[in-house]
Amino acid sequence: MTPSVLPQETFTTQTLHETALADARAANPFDPREIRLSAAGGCPRQQTLRILGAPQAPESVTQLSIFHAGHYWEDYLASLWEARYPGQVNRQVTVETQYGTGHIDLWVEPIHHLVECKTTKVARRAQLPLDEHLDQVNLYLHFWGNAHGATGEIAYLLKETGEILTFPVVYDPHRIPRLLERLDQILIAVQIDQQPLPIPEDAAPFQFPCGWMDAYGQFTKCPFWAHCWGEPTIPDDADETLIVDAPETWIDSLQTYATAVTAIKDTKQALKPYEQIKKDTEAALKDWFDAYPIAGLRIPDGTLRRTISKASDSWDVPQALADGAITPEQIAPYTTHQPGRVTWRWETPKPPKTSHKKSPTPQD
Repeated sequence: MTPSVLPQETFTTQTLHETALADARAANPFDPREIRLSAAGGCPRQQTLRILGAPQAPESVTQLSIFHAGHYWEDYLASLWEARYPGQVNRQVTVETQYGTGHIDLWVEPIHHLVECKTTKVARRAQLPLDEHLDQVNLYLHFWGNAHGATGEIAYLLKETGEILTFPVVYDPHRIPRLLERLDQILIAVQIDQQPLPIPEDAAPFQFPCGWMDAYGQFTKCPFWAHCWGEPTIPDDADETLIVDAPETWIDSLQTYATAVTAIKDTKQALKPYEQIKKDTEAALKDWFDAYPIAGLRIPDGTLRRTISKASDSWDVPQALADGAITPEQIAPYTTHQPGRVTWRWETPKPPKTSHKKSPTPQD
């Protein structure tokens, strides 16, 4: 693979990394039009959209970096097995079936052992192994591994800590009929109907695997998100005060949001009597605590602790500027920019106004 050429003056480690990511993605050896056994446990509509060549959103640098880091860690895991069995660890072993193709990450020939390598977050540790990964390995065992007397495992790297956790996978024949039925549906959709499968009933536009929050707190979407959920129609003369109709596919999620807002409001209202009890008790105890050099009161159920923060002064800078005591130029080196605060408010439709006209006075 010939790397892309950058002008010398643009060389930084970051730009070299991003160029390498783009080159590696362009050289991806996997056929985008093949049915992948590795994705059989995921969204079937996404598979059909990819196979049928539907336009997709470009991957971000973050997404490409995560994908690339997965390959680095797979190389490391392979090196562990290679050190134990030199020259006897096969990578990306192809599993050809009438339904589609699979690629086993590691096949350790002497012990007939297959390893699937995954990366995940520490927050998902309690959920491991993930069901879709169990589906994937069971399909590999079903179509290839059982005939080779294979055992299997899923090895997870926890990205934040670098820990490796492994989970043995025992072939479960009860999983297979459901997965084969799904693969049949994908085959029919792409080879006969030439149409993507419908949106799964349990899918929602702002929930994984359709949409999720990334490590930076930014909303990230499936590359085919627009094919399923659409976008609001924005007129050319739109401005920041415009309210537009949400696509019909978003209605359920927005109704769920409205229900959550109402529940939060009701819960806060229910908490008000308890907040008042807390405030009254603290006020009643203030003088008593002030009179004695103690930090808290203990009862069998727990401890009430009072903490007093250190006193500090504040300055009314806007007023000082208005009075001419200081100038903007003088405080410019000490000024930091704060982005505008974002607020969300759910508004329910107002009932239509009814006019109350006075009835005419009857004439005598």
